[in-house]
This record gives sequence, structure tokens and C-alpha cells, in this order.
Amino acid sequence: MNEYEIVSMFYFIVVYLVGRFNKNLSYLFTAFSIVFLFLDVRIIYFIYSLISSFLISYFYRINIVDRRILDEAIGRKKSLEKEICDMKLRAEKLMDDFKKTEIIYSIFNMLSKASDINSLKSIEKYVNHYTASVSSLYIKDEGFVKVYGESEIKEFKGGILKYDNLTAIGFDDNDPYAVFVFKTADEKVIEAAKELVYEIKNLIKRIYLFARIEALSKKDGLTGLYRRSVFNEKLNEEYLRAKNFKYILGVMMIDIDHFKNINDTYGHQAGDEILRKVADIIKGCVYETDFVARYGGEEFVVIMPRAQREGSFRKANYIRETVEKTRFKIGMVEIKLTISIGIAYYPLDADNVVDLIEKSDRALYYSKENGRNRVTDYSSIA
Repeated sequence: MNEYEIVSMFYFIVVYLVGRFNKNLSYLFTAFSIVFLFLDVRIIYFIYSLISSFLISYFYRINIVDRRILDEAIGRKKSLEKEICDMKLRAEKLMDDFKKTEIIYSIFNMLSKASDINSLKSIEKYVNHYTASVSSLYIKDEGFVKVYGESEIKEFKGGILKYDNLTAIGFDDNDPYAVFVFKTADEKVIEAAKELVYEIKNLIKRIYLFARIEALSKKDGLTGLYRRSVFNEKLNEEYLRAKNFKYILGVMMIDIDHFKNINDTYGHQAGDEILRKVADIIKGCVYETDFVARYGGEEFVVIMPRAQREGSFRKANYIRETVEKTRFKIGMVEIKLTISIGIAYYPLDADNVVDLIEKSDRALYYSKENGRNRVTDYSSIA
């Protein structure tokens, strides 16, 4: 067996390897084998080599075609998988948008029927679900009053405020009338919250304005205290409660001494400023359960549920002393004031509301007629 015969036996391997590199070269090597091997090879080896080379080229071509088909199928599969993934994402987004729309509709439905601030508590779970966060809501009164939630709000002037891993979003950049506080600093949650605020801000504003108008109708515009009509309603409620639960109800009448002289000497603007400051002092000296109102002119009244004679007398004296020590600065002038106070109690001094007011008023005038700047308990003059 010479070298040509050996080459002819393994020539198909060369054709295969060349075909792996370039299929066109495999055809060329097959054709070349006819010339090369015909030079000096026995006919049997020549035929073997030639047939094996052609077979290798042929099956390799089929393999290439099959691989191309397979690659195309794999490509189509990947393309379909991507389309399915995109469709799934679009479906999820549509479902998410649908849920958000449903939440907005529920909030709209509730707020359209709401007429007071407390009704805003009902939207808490919807807001939390929409933003995937925990929210708190504040409405502006004298300060920001919490409607619901646990998060505390810092000084807020509008826009978006981030602090202590919380985010506050106001309903108006210039003069915020409502603020949501979210327990998050996540930008996605903040974006969702901004979307929600934009959708419902007009409904919240309607409720806010309605509450403000109602509050203004109940409160004195000068002092911010409740009006006399509201006081009368509250006193009747507390009287019935005291009667049913058998506890003492106190009424404290307060009058600014020589107030007419202040108006005549310094003008009504000075008188108005003094009324405001005295009202603030009274509010700051009573309990949260007490009810303070402007009774008329320079007179104020305090309803004291579950009152005790000694404690109420000390409270009245504390108010009187605080006013006496305060220097009321009006422009460049400092004014000193005193007040007179009278107190009466149900059922100790009076059996009904009318008698209770009358006797506390009588105790007040006893203070004024006996030197002013003093506190009188009706029982001491009865």
C-alpha cells in the first residue's frame, strides 16, 4: 500500500474538516480528489475515496440545511417567547391600571357624598392600596390637623418634603390645604402618590372649603372662639350628659375690666387685639375637655364638664393671674389688664341651664362690683 492509497482511505476526514470550516471548500476538495487520487491509486481505493468524499459533502450539506432550519426554529421560539413576555407585561399593566381606576372610582364615589373632614377617614385603605404604602392625612385648620394615620408631619409649606424616611406631598404648592404623609422614600411610590393627589385634589378641596365655611359660621371671626349660639347648643348637650351620668357641670363667666376705656383711649383696633390675646390666654389655661366661647362683647364663657369646685376655682385664678401679669403691647404702648370671673355649678347651684347661666353671671357681677380682678364662686354669695 503506497502513500496515495493511504491518503485515499482517510481523505474523507480531510473533506469533513474542511467542510466544518467552509462548505464550498469541501466541494472543491471532493472534486480535487478525483484528480489527485487518480494519479497513482488502485481503482478500488480511488472509488472508495471518491464515494466517501461525496457522501461526506452530501450529508454535511444536509446537516447544514437542518441546522439552519433548527436555528430558524430557535429564533422563532425566542421571538415568540419575547412577544408572550411583552403581552404578559402589557396585561399586567392593564390589570394594574384597571385596579387603580377602580380605586379612584371608589374614592370619587365616597368623597362626592362626603360633607365633613371626618368622612375622609374612609379613604385610608384605598390610598394605601393605590400607593402600596402606609399613609397619613392632614387637613389645614389653625395648623395641620391629623385626619388619620400614625406618621407625624414636620413644618410644611408646600410641594414635597422628605424626612425620616417619610414623604409629605401637599395638595397645593403655594398654600397647602391638605397633606399626605407616606412611610416611604421610594420614587415609584412617590410617583403613584402624586398621581393620586392630582386625581382627588379637587374633591378634597371641596370638603376642606365646606368644613372651613361651617367652622367660620360656628366661630367668632375675631377671636377664633366658638360663637354664643354654638355655646348654647354645647351647654344643653353637656347639661343632659351631666344629668344622665350624675356629675357636676361648671360654667365660668369672664369679663375684661374697664374694656370701654381701652376702646375709648387706644381705639377699637387696640381693643380687638386685646380680645384676641385674652382669648388665647383663656384657651391656653383650660383643659382640652373644656369648651371656650365668646359670649358677647368683652365677655367669655367656659363650660367645664366633670368640674370640681376647688380645682375650677384654682383654674379661674390662674387665668386671672396670667392676664394680670401679661403686658399687652399695642404699637408702642404697653397696656395692663385685669379680668373678673364668676363660677356656678349644676346641680350644686342650679337645676337647669337657664339658672346655671344666670347664677354664673351673677357671680361675675359680684366680682365686678366688689373691686374687680377677682374670682367669685356663686356658693360664696348665695
